[in-house]
Amino acid sequence: MDFKTFLENFDAIAEAPGGIQKLRSLILALAVRGKLVPQNPEDEPAELLRNQIVVEKQNLEKSKKIAKQRSLTPVQENEQPYLLPSNWCWCRWNDVALHIGDIDHKMPTEVFEGIPYVSPRDFKKENTIDFEGAKKISYEDFERLKRKVQPTKGDIIFPRYGTIGENRLVEVDIDFLASYSCTVIKNFHGYIEPKYSYYYSISKLVKSEIERYTNKTTQANVGIQSIQNFIYPLPPLAEQKRIVEKVDELMALCDNYEAAKQTRDNLRQQLRGSAINSLMNAETDEELDASWEFVRDNWQNLSQQPEDVGDLREATLHLAVRGKLVSQNFNDEPASALLKRAQIEKKSLLKAGSIKKNISLSPISKDEKQFVLPANWEWVRGQDISIFVTSGSRGWAQYYSSSGAIFIRVGNLDYGTIELDLESLQFVNPPEGAEGTRTRVARNDILISMTGDTGMIGLVRSELLEAYINQHIGLLRPVRCIYAEYIARFLSSNLALKQLKQAQRGIKNSLGLEDIRNLVISLPPIDEQKRIVAKVDELMQLCDQLEDSLLQSQQRAESLAASAISHLTI
Repeated sequence: MDFKTFLENFDAIAEAPGGIQKLRSLILALAVRGKLVPQNPEDEPAELLRNQIVVEKQNLEKSKKIAKQRSLTPVQENEQPYLLPSNWCWCRWNDVALHIGDIDHKMPTEVFEGIPYVSPRDFKKENTIDFEGAKKISYEDFERLKRKVQPTKGDIIFPRYGTIGENRLVEVDIDFLASYSCTVIKNFHGYIEPKYSYYYSISKLVKSEIERYTNKTTQANVGIQSIQNFIYPLPPLAEQKRIVEKVDELMALCDNYEAAKQTRDNLRQQLRGSAINSLMNAETDEELDASWEFVRDNWQNLSQQPEDVGDLREATLHLAVRGKLVSQNFNDEPASALLKRAQIEKKSLLKAGSIKKNISLSPISKDEKQFVLPANWEWVRGQDISIFVTSGSRGWAQYYSSSGAIFIRVGNLDYGTIELDLESLQFVNPPEGAEGTRTRVARNDILISMTGDTGMIGLVRSELLEAYINQHIGLLRPVRCIYAEYIARFLSSNLALKQLKQAQRGIKNSLGLEDIRNLVISLPPIDEQKRIVAKVDELMQLCDQLEDSLLQSQQRAESLAASAISHLTI
């Protein structure tokens, strides 16, 4: 490829989402293909280098300095994923390594002070190993185990289980051993540049070899003999050194881009936090409108990811349920009077036999009141503003059908929205009088996920011809004099989610109906409920626009990066 073209496109790729990672991968791919630095015809060809390694290893075997190694078949043409420069050659990793092996597969006794015994859990960022935090073994065990293989400076530690191929180059000169879950690749100093082997070991070429040789058993792993067989693109020794120098230079450039991006992101986060704090602390309608105007006009500078808009949505709901999103009107009927009307409605339904008598709940304690309410609001429990709270039934699978009644499941709910997802639906055809038909949903019902991802909310906005819920969903039916949209918005806020998460129990993270009945809700006057919902809808639309704008910017950056990469013929 034209290296000048690569550098010209560096910025475009770096600025795209995940761009730095793409660049690092590209750099390594170019390196092991012989396209990162120019070839020098005066370099000794790799074929001669490989022959020298073969002769030297034979001499070491004869003098018993290394164990006799098994012979490997030459790399066949159908194994070669691409053409190499004319002075390179394909070989096996074991052909150019001094030794590839591991220690005995028995965990030595851990001691308080001793020799580090590292495993992948001790691998840290930027090719580092936490020797201090690693397990320690006795000097006796170290002397016994090192006879098989002892890693030294310039060797590669290659995990064979779990995080396969998350390799580390040993850059320190200390005594330690690598766990038997890792293979040690001992580099052949004087013939192979250690860093070239390391860069090869974390390239896409090795990732494809790992995929090729992985044993997909209960715990996926790659055998030592398989690693020995990995195909290895061998450059002349002089070019290996030039490649390492160029990779180091470009990786340092990536580091600089990454650090600069992190600095920008941190600044954005601070500014975004400050802007949201201004929203949260606005005392008047004028201050609130000014804060929203600032957020709207500057969001591109305050954020970079579409998901950051979630902070704004959360702030909107937080203000709404605290009585800080719209002004109070003291001519409104107070929430206390609204509650009395709700109680009259429930008593009428109870007398008619339409509902059962509510269970007794404890009064709302001071600790449960999360903030000071406006004067005409009231704290209530979920049971106070609902006709009933129930959940779906088991055994619906026998009624599954390709058409019929809508069957609402947890997958139709989500966090951050109260809209039901009615795109992906299951249908049921229950017989008349089936137990589950008691949970036929109606307009204004509020649905709450009760297992797994608890606390997801869905509002039934319109009359559905016929729809039911499964046993993992709770149903709260508000009394008619309560604005269901406001209650749904409150239940989707972090104030409600925090209560539900605290209430969940058991391995399955489940809620009980009593948890929904006991929810503590801030209740405004009915007219204010409607003003709040109207304002929330307005601001949520603004959030949608900001999110779309960020998404479009992200897509443009990704498209530009993809276009740049497509012009880099590797």
